[in-house]
Amino acid sequence: MADDVISGVYGSTGKVLSNRVEAQLSTLEPWTRHLAEEWLRYLQQYGVSYQITSTRRTFLEQLRLYRDWVTGKSKFPAAFPGRSRHENGTALDVVFHNVRAEDAAELAPYFWLKWGGQRDPVHFELDCAALDEQPSFFTTYRECHENPFIG
Repeated sequence: MADDVISGVYGSTGKVLSNRVEAQLSTLEPWTRHLAEEWLRYLQQYGVSYQITSTRRTFLEQLRLYRDWVTGKSKFPAAFPGRSRHENGTALDVVFHNVRAEDAAELAPYFWLKWGGQRDPVHFELDCAALDEQPSFFTTYRECHENPFIG
């Protein structure tokens, strides 16, 4: 399965994402959107079922989630407002229905996405450090480091 992952990054796998997923991903920054679309298309072609629960957030949305987390109303951690990659459109949260998050996360690095790990199992974000290793292909993604929230 992982052998043909890289070819999926450079050209679409041909799978169509639902209108709802496309709309949710449209709030992300272009480079994050493209990589997330390709990753989700790849997972979809192997029958993985998922739901995107969050993409870009406003400061107030992030504040609400942060308060819910620190007061114990949410089991998922949330960064303090102004420090979340969701606020600049370089992160998304995904719940998987028929596979473990760990299994889906194994493929995320092939799409230059980084998993939040067991601490935040729904969280995936653009991996700027990995992009640095691909300077010829990802020169337009250098903007990743121009953003004070990431890099």
